[in-house]
Amino acid sequence: MKNETVGPKPLKRIEQLSVYRPGSAPNKDILRLDTNESLYAPAELMQLLASADPELINRYPNAAELESTLAQHFGLKNDQVLVTCGADDALFRTFLAMLDPEREVILPQPGFEMLDRYAQITGATTHIVPWLEGAYPTEEVLSKVNERTALIVVVSPNNPTGGTIKVNELRRISEAAPHALILLDLAYTEFADEDLTPTGLSLPNVILIRTLSKGWGLAGLRVGYAMGKTQIVDWLRAVGSPYPVSRISLFLAHYYLTQSGENVLQAQVSRVRHERESLNQLLAGYGLDIQPSQGNFVFVKTPRAQEIYEKLLEQKVSVRFFKTRPQLKHYLRITCPGNEQAYARLETAFRLVLGGNEQAKPASPIKEKNIEPAKMQSKKLDGRSAEIKRVTKETQITVRVDIDGQGKSQVQSGIGFLDHMLSALAKHSGMNISLSCVGDLEVDDHHSSEDCALALGAAIDQALGERRGIHRFGYAYAPLDEAMARAVVDFSGRPFAQISLGLGREKIGGWATENMGHFFESLATAAKATLHVNLLTGFNDHHRIEAAFKALALALREAVARREGGEIPSTKGVL
Repeated sequence: MKNETVGPKPLKRIEQLSVYRPGSAPNKDILRLDTNESLYAPAELMQLLASADPELINRYPNAAELESTLAQHFGLKNDQVLVTCGADDALFRTFLAMLDPEREVILPQPGFEMLDRYAQITGATTHIVPWLEGAYPTEEVLSKVNERTALIVVVSPNNPTGGTIKVNELRRISEAAPHALILLDLAYTEFADEDLTPTGLSLPNVILIRTLSKGWGLAGLRVGYAMGKTQIVDWLRAVGSPYPVSRISLFLAHYYLTQSGENVLQAQVSRVRHERESLNQLLAGYGLDIQPSQGNFVFVKTPRAQEIYEKLLEQKVSVRFFKTRPQLKHYLRITCPGNEQAYARLETAFRLVLGGNEQAKPASPIKEKNIEPAKMQSKKLDGRSAEIKRVTKETQITVRVDIDGQGKSQVQSGIGFLDHMLSALAKHSGMNISLSCVGDLEVDDHHSSEDCALALGAAIDQALGERRGIHRFGYAYAPLDEAMARAVVDFSGRPFAQISLGLGREKIGGWATENMGHFFESLATAAKATLHVNLLTGFNDHHRIEAAFKALALALREAVARREGGEIPSTKGVL
């Protein structure tokens, strides 16, 4: 009889687990848009390491300072926050703390691949609820709830689909299953239309998980965090390792959160949202079925998914094709790079792949906001004045601008707070601005806000003409009580906008705050100007955005002012 060596064996459920394998190794020649990583890398953090205390290396880490900073930001006690090794560490701890073979978990799918693995590791019974398209399947989830239900997973925006759950639906689930823990994964919340953090923190049976990997662009640091009731957070502390995050990562994350990171975050999120919208429009124009996504990615459905994926690789662009997940075989997920050059490269690749030999000029979503489809009539008036009439299916706008005015305004946009801001812009810039808009406000304020900015910017561009004899550059700081803003403008002829507002309120006077940064960007696009607007201090959002408009007005006043000689202010001789 042959002797057989008997070695160790894992639990049967572990033996049956598939191994999570990341994508291919980074290749500098390939534009990697398959992992939902940010292409922005804050070089200042690397420079900071050079002067850091050597104890970052030889001492065990302590996350208390970072946890305290996060707790203060969200209005929590320090013991209500746990810093983890990325969001996935927090997710795994939650599964370990709540599940065993006698308990059940409700898990909408498709989702983050590791969630199903975590459930298998615990041996719990998993109820899969399909959620490929459409709204979060609240009714289906609730139909699975029973006395053994210990965990209900809610990922919003979902990965890889970008779907979201509404506030009222989250509340319904929490109230219908008070004996279960709701795992609320908000890894992509910075890119969503609505942040569920305040609602999640107000519910007694929710553990809320966030990360610095996505919106903040710090995936390599592996810093995530969980928030909730102290007792729930303590459960997660108990099942994890004592030193999950390195001191180097904690040091850099804390510096970034408390110093320059918030401004960069807002600018990056704004750019990604624009890229997402622009890419959706481009791909829809080629007949791809665009799925509503509120993540930092575009999610499309097409029977040509594998073919497009392979052809993009030939163009040295890698997007996510789900070759090992049959239910996703007709879908592609494309990460929005948040980078002007990378986006132009992505758009060019798609035009070549989807349009054959079409060599249309690539465009970043901010630089080339296309206003051609609108019926635009422009009239250059005497002096530095112009009138624009802009008509679309959504808005009808007439704008007149007199650069050398007396700061007078007559504005009726249909959005009260926008009228207030445009009046301040006229007053402090010295321009006369007349604007009337009839828009589809029964839908929301987005179209009216955006199109008013495009029309106003086009009128300024028309009024300046060749831009001969202007200062060209202008910058200004403007305070309003506790708030202070900075604006810098260059009438360079090259549209670009870097806007960092960081507003917290959903609306101010009926104007959605998410449209305020977009207003500045659209204005810069149509005025063919480079524009930087940054909110530096303050806590009252009304004060902060008004300071921003006043700073812009003062910067514009300086930039359009005449100087002697009447020359075009450029070494190229043209702007």
